[in-house]
Amino acid sequence: MEKEGWRFRLTVEGKNEHEPMNVEFLTVPKIPASEEGIPTMEELSKWEHLRLIRGKTIGPRRQDSVEDSRARKVMESTMKKTEDGHYEMGLLWKNDNHDMPLNKAMAESRLESLKRRLSSNKDLHAKYTDVMEGYIKQGYAEPVVNKGIPGNVWYLPHHPVENPHKNKVRVVYDCAARFAGTSLNDQLLKGPDLMNDLLGVLLRFRQGRVAIVSDIEAMFHQVKMIDPDRDVLRFLWWANGDMKTSPRIQNVCTPVWCHFLPVLRRKGPEADSR
Repeated sequence: MEKEGWRFRLTVEGKNEHEPMNVEFLTVPKIPASEEGIPTMEELSKWEHLRLIRGKTIGPRRQDSVEDSRARKVMESTMKKTEDGHYEMGLLWKNDNHDMPLNKAMAESRLESLKRRLSSNKDLHAKYTDVMEGYIKQGYAEPVVNKGIPGNVWYLPHHPVENPHKNKVRVVYDCAARFAGTSLNDQLLKGPDLMNDLLGVLLRFRQGRVAIVSDIEAMFHQVKMIDPDRDVLRFLWWANGDMKTSPRIQNVCTPVWCHFLPVLRRKGPEADSR
């Protein structure tokens, strides 16, 4: 038996290599052995740590729903490569004609709550200001220069979340914040599941002799948002974090969702072709 656990190899009758199948495996820290050196079924049945894990289906994904099909069409029709080498894509709207209520008053109220929180925690205020100003300097957010089209303007409340283990602060935009009976999330499609199955990733990781792992810096911000959709990603922030001044209106230029996934799927074949 191998160090990683028991392995089974067999041919399944009636199955071909293109059909999906379930993968099952055992995780075993230590095998209790009988006098003959082989564990009996009675011994195994008493072993508390024996676990049978059923993997998810590996193979073709389920057929897209009507909403998933629409989401794919939006991705394909709005995704394009920009002059600076980045990709941009539109939001996955449920309907072409969306009429968003003006929720600036709600965003201002949430900003006042944020102001009280930051005023009572100088260290958090400094860290959050660094992150926000960094977003603006790196082009992840930009000042708003127009009033926007009525019905196509939405303000996102935001707040900091601290990671005590990394001593870092990240910005969380509240896309579920409701106003006048709706939220930005209510107007958008969830989209198809484009994540790779974790079990499949682990199995493919072991296929070759050498495995390479890489990371994309600021992955969420590498995909741009198309201009027509930026006005529904507005937020309020003080210039240089100075809470004594009037807040300015900013646009989020990069998605607050996982828009990088369809881009990665397009970039893969492009890289292979080169």
